[in-house]
Amino acid sequence: MRRAEQEQLYAETVTWYRRYGVSDRVVPRSLDAFWNRFNQICREELELTPAVQWVLDPTSNPGARSEAIELPGPFGLLNGAANHLGSEVLRLLVYGAMPDIVRRRFGFSWSNQDRLAFTSVCGVLRTMGPAIERGAMAGLFPEGTPHLDLRDPDRAKVIVAGPNPRQRRADPASTTSPDAVADAGDARPLDEAAPAHG
Repeated sequence: MRRAEQEQLYAETVTWYRRYGVSDRVVPRSLDAFWNRFNQICREELELTPAVQWVLDPTSNPGARSEAIELPGPFGLLNGAANHLGSEVLRLLVYGAMPDIVRRRFGFSWSNQDRLAFTSVCGVLRTMGPAIERGAMAGLFPEGTPHLDLRDPDRAKVIVAGPNPRQRRADPASTTSPDAVADAGDARPLDEAAPAHG
């Protein structure tokens, strides 16, 4: 992103937080001020609590592992390799998205090979952008994920995904019809999908 785009994104993010009722009293007023504060928190204040350690540990937290992959038919022989690859991609995305200072402070293993693999995964995800924009992967959104309605030409409407195909297979009692998922999942407008608070 160009600098002007970064500044615009920051200003729009602050506006969205304000619209959701988040106080902007402690929000840095500019992108530069934000990065200064962010770096200070990463260097001096961030803590590796037991809860964070649990979240990051795939041996004790099932949510830190990628979902099991079961390939069809004779490809099932590759399930082990596919699951290892899925777990490795998840690890790369989690640790690769962290600032270097955080990985160093907490002793998270991160090699030059990891850095190269993370860059490659990001490149693959970027090349998938056009397919994602056309809705080719809309059925993969986990249930409850808000995302832009790909059927809206202005890309201004936010909807919430219903059960994806894997979730429907795991729960055949699901009331979602496959036809509802064809374009953008079993999606509901965000304002209809949000639970009522009262």
